[in-house]
Amino acid sequence: MYNTAYVLHPVVDSEIKQTSEEMLSEIVNLAINLNIVVSEKKIINIRKINSSTLIGSGMLSTIGDVIKNNKIDLFICNCTLTPNQQRNLENSLKVKVVDRSG
Repeated sequence: MYNTAYVLHPVVDSEIKQTSEEMLSEIVNLAINLNIVVSEKKIINIRKINSSTLIGSGMLSTIGDVIKNNKIDLFICNCTLTPNQQRNLENSLKVKVVDRSG
């Protein structure tokens, strides 16, 4: 069972800011209903999708530091990840990664 989560809502297209906040709030509430404490949550804009991890190396490093420093054990990405992206994120962040469908 996972105790604490980092929830990320990536904005890939020209999504309205209010919509992004509503979608982030929805996924956070889903996690809370599963008795997962959401330690961190963030909305990020993605200009160019990184095919291996979805997000760029700088943001990945920043998220990794937050996860490590806060002893977070689950990363929830509020979008659909490819199997390769999920595996690469898990290898980089050293925590379980789930996406919107998982």
